[in-house]
Parts: sequence; structure tokens; C-alpha cells
Amino acid sequence: MKYIMIFLTLFFTSHSLFASIGGIELFSRATYGDYEKTCYSFLYMSQDSSITLNNYEIQFGNPDNTLTVNMVTDDLSFIIDLGRFKSCDEIANNNTGMASLAYVGIDIRNYSGGNTVDAIENHCYLSINNDSKTSVITLFRVKKLFNHDRVIIDQIHNFKRIEHYDN
Repeated sequence: MKYIMIFLTLFFTSHSLFASIGGIELFSRATYGDYEKTCYSFLYMSQDSSITLNNYEIQFGNPDNTLTVNMVTDDLSFIIDLGRFKSCDEIANNNTGMASLAYVGIDIRNYSGGNTVDAIENHCYLSINNDSKTSVITLFRVKKLFNHDRVIIDQIHNFKRIEHYDN
């Protein structure tokens, strides 16, 4: 039932679920060490710790040229490399594409694998960020990778928050 609810919600309302956000730059944690500049909150659409209260969904460069989710103790987040696309809009603006992403056969509240992936230029990623209260699902592309230094991500399509529910 959990999978079906997620599938139906995403499939039939995919266009209204997205809020598109412009590009952002994340610096390597391994190279620079500045936590705030290495992280981003899809939920708050910010890197500013006074806004996010140090609650970030993604980090770059810890280790090396990777994107990491699942950074706090009550976090069951994961990230999937969807491969090379000209644009994430190819997925986001297509109900068939959305349907293929939506039903992955995973209970997102209990999945703990796949919290780090390599950052690869022109690849799109699906990030499912879960904590004890909410989830946020984000589709984005790595626009440019500056090896061991920084990454620019763009075409960020942020789903509305999904409140956790009991089965």
C-alpha cells in the first residue's frame, strides 16, 4: 500500500509537485572543510545555517567527488544516479518518466542503502531525504564538476514535502 500511494501521488500530480530551483555551487568538504559551503537543503532551498538550522539534505566532497545524503542519526535518506540526460526536464515533465521513477519497489522510510554516489557531469540524480517527520524528494543534475574542488548542480526539481504516515 505504501508503494501504491507514492506512485499515485507522483504519477497523477507530477507537474504540480515540482518547484524548480536554479543552480547552486557546493565546495568540497575534503578540500575546504567549510560545512555550510559544502551542504545544501532542498527542503529550505538554502545553504544558510540560520535558515536550515544545520539541517541539510546533501553534501559534496566527503569523501572526494561524491554526493552524500543521510548525514544525521534519524535520517534514512538515499540517492540514485539516474544516468546521463540533456535535461532533468526530460524526466520531470513526462508522466511516463515520473511513473518509472515513482515505483521503485522500496519503502523509502526503511531503506538505508545508497547514501553516497559519484558526482558525474550531466547526470541526473534522485535524492529521497527522510527524517523522523518528513521526506523531500528532489531531482537534480550535476551541471559542472571541478575535480576535488566544487560542483554546480542545477535543474533542481523539488517535490513538496511528504508527511510520514502509519500503515
